[in-house]
Amino acid sequence: MLHTLYGRALGYNCSFFIEYFVLDLIYEGNEVKGVICVNIADGTIHRIKCNAVVIATGGLGRAY
Repeated sequence: MLHTLYGRALGYNCSFFIEYFVLDLIYEGNEVKGVICVNIADGTIHRIKCNAVVIATGGLGRAY
């Protein structure tokens, strides 16, 4: 199911940031407008502005 969802999302030009760790959410009023994250591979900090944020976690029984 995960691979199918990922493949379909790529067809809609979704961006995936694999191996990034979110440090904080960026709010505008009561809405989340982006994230501040660190690239685990090289340690760089990134600020990403977006229209929607999906929070998915692994671990703990792979709860999404």
